[in-house]
Amino acid sequence: MSTPAAIETQQSTTQSMPSPWQNLLLDVRRSIRYHNHRRRWFDGLNSTSKFLIIISGGTVLAFPDPSQKMGIAARVFWVISAFLGSLDLVTGFSAKGREHYDLAREFTQLEQEMVKVGEGASTDDYAHLYNRRLEIEAKEPPVKRVLDIYCHNELALSIGCEKTELYDIGFFKQLLCDIVDISPEKIQKFKK
Repeated sequence: MSTPAAIETQQSTTQSMPSPWQNLLLDVRRSIRYHNHRRRWFDGLNSTSKFLIIISGGTVLAFPDPSQKMGIAARVFWVISAFLGSLDLVTGFSAKGREHYDLAREFTQLEQEMVKVGEGASTDDYAHLYNRRLEIEAKEPPVKRVLDIYCHNELALSIGCEKTELYDIGFFKQLLCDIVDISPEKIQKFKK
């Protein structure tokens, strides 16, 4: 997952630009956050859809005869059950959640390798780690850019970056970032 923009300050007090190794580490950590967000989103959808299927299915069983007083409500719940069951079957919420879990795990293993090698890594070590990142990224589904920028903000805050390093995403873009990308190209950094 490519960086929306490199974090331009370090956690340290010096204002020098991060090294390529530091940028790679930040990208890996942002990718872990991204895939954990996606996994939670799909796991939540999976749990919610199963819960609603069980509730609506129970209602259908409680009112099996459409001629009863609750006939219209029973029909509505039949439709809800069928719709949610079909949606879960077609989209595979649990499979998508598992895919993002696996990607987050791979990026975590890469981070562990990077920490083990350390910032003084040789050129060959850096090339190996960078290539490993590209291998993992090749497995990724299309990236939700707004969510990726949101994860950039989270990471920047966690390492103590200033507000000028954050992007102004906006409330509705943040709210819908797991569902749809709304004009990610228009997102700008906060002004000084």
